[in-house]
Amino acid sequence: MVIKSRRGERVVPAEQYFVGPAIDITRMTVLRPGELLTAIRIPATWAGAQFYFEKVRDRQVWDFPLVNVASALKASGGTITQARIAVGAVAATPVRLTAVERRLRASRANEETAELAGRLAIDRRAAAALQRLQDPVDAKSRQARDSRHHCCDDVASSPRTNSIRAKARRHEEEIQ
Repeated sequence: MVIKSRRGERVVPAEQYFVGPAIDITRMTVLRPGELLTAIRIPATWAGAQFYFEKVRDRQVWDFPLVNVASALKASGGTITQARIAVGAVAATPVRLTAVERRLRASRANEETAELAGRLAIDRRAAAALQRLQDPVDAKSRQARDSRHHCCDDVASSPRTNSIRAKARRHEEEIQ
């Protein structure tokens, strides 16, 4: 994340760009007064990756998301070699799903792996907090419960979509 101001330029790793209320209740990012995010640099190691983003919201107009997912996947011979997956709107700052990323490495890029990724996305740390929302009693609880289900679906869509795209490309190559 390239940040510029009259004082100069600084680069901040993506993982450190967003700040939560535990760090500073008045800001959402590390931007200081007078600073502007001017570029997002993607490392060259991600050249050739498949990128995916989806935002789920209640209405099909500008609206805050129930959940969103961003992913980058690299595959070789139909096997996932690298993965980065983050979800937003499920916590005060975006959450990187490192456990899901680790599990996807060396897995086949197929429907089964996509379903597994979706299930894993709501497991572990998130599962404990989200489990309390099984019997929602108010709108906020219902929204959080819905976010959990959308998160699972969206994360599953990421490798699935990449797998479908890869199959379509292979099919196009075979036709030519």
